[in-house]
Amino acid sequence: MPRYIFQLLDGTGADANEHAHDFDTFDDARSHAKTLLCEMVQNGLPDAPGAMMSVEIFGADKGPLTELRMTFDEIAKRV
Repeated sequence: MPRYIFQLLDGTGADANEHAHDFDTFDDARSHAKTLLCEMVQNGLPDAPGAMMSVEIFGADKGPLTELRMTFDEIAKRV
């Protein structure tokens, strides 16, 4: 079973949180990353517009595979 490493950036500017899990397929690992990103958003959006949250997936060899990213933007509609 392949091992995937997940690096989480929560938009606070703190160091990335990293953990590893084994999954049968890359699609399973990607689905897990989507869940992690949703949980991060539920815990609170970044304070600064333009800040982002992301989960990057690496292979067991630490080679980057993909990154899922949410960016917080505020668009004023009144002058």
